[in-house]
Amino acid sequence: MSSKQILIPQIWDTLKTEGPEADMSGLLNIWEARLRHVERKTDSKPSCVTFMKMINLTPQDAPHPLYSPDYGDQTDNFILDHLCMDEISCDDEKLGSAEGVILKTMSGKDLVFKKREKSETLSVNNIEIEGSKTLSDGTQVFVLTDFSFNHYDELQESFKHISANTPNRFCPIGEPCPE
Repeated sequence: MSSKQILIPQIWDTLKTEGPEADMSGLLNIWEARLRHVERKTDSKPSCVTFMKMINLTPQDAPHPLYSPDYGDQTDNFILDHLCMDEISCDDEKLGSAEGVILKTMSGKDLVFKKREKSETLSVNNIEIEGSKTLSDGTQVFVLTDFSFNHYDELQESFKHISANTPNRFCPIGEPCPE
């Protein structure tokens, strides 16, 4: 998906103040950094947010592709793959079916929510949900135990590329520091 067609939602206050802080900080930091570099913003507010704890995706003293404007399309898709405009009812009987309940992310990908038969736990795209919360504004937040949509592998490839093609001194957002 070309970044020229993508609108990045603004981060709303309820998500910042009520979301599970430790778990969401990685996604919110990347999202906030991206909003500083794009003109294409929307006030549309997603109803459902999924995310993974993002600890040590890259070495802390190295450039991070998701903070670099050079990897804008990847960053846009990373953010939008975690956001849905539709809500899901955790009581929906379809969750127990083979098909599950499908929500489209803002990037157009499918999130398939299912309830595991024996444990009654929820999963998204066969990734276990380790926690969930409904915020005061109705936003549903789901914490996944792993990355969805192959983001980890894509990020590692981008990290190899940016590391090989970037000066040794870095400033925030992956840009070279002034001399």
